[in-house]
Amino acid sequence: MDKAAKIATSACAEHGRVTAYIGPMLRQLLFWATFGLLTSLPAQVPDSSRALQVNSSISLPMSRQQILEHASDAWKVSFGREIGAVITAVDAEQHAIHSEGHFNFRSDMLVGREETMGRVRYTVKIEARNGECRTSVGPFVHRGNHNGIRPGVDMGTVPVAGRPTGPTPGMSGRSAGKVMNEVRELAFKKAQQLIRSFEGQLRIQGQDR
Repeated sequence: MDKAAKIATSACAEHGRVTAYIGPMLRQLLFWATFGLLTSLPAQVPDSSRALQVNSSISLPMSRQQILEHASDAWKVSFGREIGAVITAVDAEQHAIHSEGHFNFRSDMLVGREETMGRVRYTVKIEARNGECRTSVGPFVHRGNHNGIRPGVDMGTVPVAGRPTGPTPGMSGRSAGKVMNEVRELAFKKAQQLIRSFEGQLRIQGQDR
């Protein structure tokens, strides 16, 4: 083998040793860099105290102005038929309808606790977009019966999970949790029912236009 060939062979061997050395080192550096990044990120823990809100969206072959007009009519035969239903604002600029209503509540699990009777008030937002209508129901707020022999117990804002976020005088945490579960389940079912009714009417009106 001539001198040039020997130099080339030696260089290739040296390059191989360097590559073999650098490869594991780069992998190790990459591992620690990734580990450091992950450990520095805040943990994404679901916030169970967040207020319950039920959202929905449907597609419609209409402009947002047309959807807003039909939504107003559909509201009357869905959300508008509920207890205490009232339109609180119509935002022409944002093409949105804001309303509120409530439903009565009485615990089926805690018999004799009349102070938990009362109302659950909720808000509704209907937002019209080109080809789309978005509906949001919530937050829900429970207010107990303050006209009974015992002081009324307010469960307050209904969270997505867990017990009431505020105090419940005269009621244990376990009992308050049971009542809140009832309120939350009823609120979720009520929102689903009203949204289905509203969107059904909206689709019908869209077809008849």
